[in-house]
Amino acid sequence: MLELRKAVEIRAEGRTLSGYAAVFDRPSLPLTDARGRQFTEFVNRGAFADSIREGGVWALWNHERGEVLARSPETLALSEDAVGLRFSLELPGTTRGNDVAELMTRGVLDGQMSFGFRVLEDRWEQRGDERVRNLIRVDLAEISVVPEAAYPQTNSQLRAVRSI
Repeated sequence: MLELRKAVEIRAEGRTLSGYAAVFDRPSLPLTDARGRQFTEFVNRGAFADSIREGGVWALWNHERGEVLARSPETLALSEDAVGLRFSLELPGTTRGNDVAELMTRGVLDGQMSFGFRVLEDRWEQRGDERVRNLIRVDLAEISVVPEAAYPQTNSQLRAVRSI
């Protein structure tokens, strides 16, 4: 089952979109599992390492498979650092790429990002009344520019490409 998570913050100044699609060791907003039980989720450092190495991760608009913006490693750069899953892509000159650039420039989209994944390894724990899920290793299918996010600490920026 493909799971989706959303995250935050985009600024507009051009065609290069970059930032964090996921952050490490920071809580998600409250999520609900298939049984309707609430939990908080954390992404562990290294959770995306295999997917980055293997490539084939899509960058999409709002998790829509037909709304492709880029794909790793050709047009989507992905890496992990101390903060989280870092990305960079050049928005294509397609209708959707142009729409994303325009909506960010106008401030309609505010930089929220999301990611879709399949769990390879996780750990659940109880912290008082709170259920907590730690994502240890995931198969990252895609990252998405979204209007709303589950991880408010994520962000992206749009900046101009300068030619010399």
